[in-house]
Amino acid sequence: MDSSIDIVKQDVAAALEYFKNKNFEFLGIMGNRIMSNLLICGEKDLMVIGYMIKEVSDEFDFIQKDDAIRLNGCMDAGKQFIQNILNMVSLDDEFSQEGIWRDYYNYKRRIVEFIPTDVELSFYRKNSGFTRKTTTFLMHFLL
Repeated sequence: MDSSIDIVKQDVAAALEYFKNKNFEFLGIMGNRIMSNLLICGEKDLMVIGYMIKEVSDEFDFIQKDDAIRLNGCMDAGKQFIQNILNMVSLDDEFSQEGIWRDYYNYKRRIVEFIPTDVELSFYRKNSGFTRKTTTFLMHFLL
């Protein structure tokens, strides 16, 4: 990325601050802004950063509304994920698709137990075969 990386750094830093303040609505807005700015910068492949931040926003907004106590148990996972994005963007030429997807995977592994409601938790069981099938489908679809 060229000098426009400074704009993206500022966007991600603002997103991290919104996350720390538990302002998930504005975190989502920042996710949209990151996607828009990366599109304008000609970095379409990296727009996924904004999408992922938007996903974090939606997940944490839901958790906060469903059970504010559970929110405290998962804040570290979201904060670390967004901080990792900021760290990668700050390294300029070190940013990689593989790295962001690895961090997103690690984030999802940490957050997955906090997303379902109590009703869902009473019915759903872990199903790694279905998860694997879904992941494979989505990867092929994205490609």
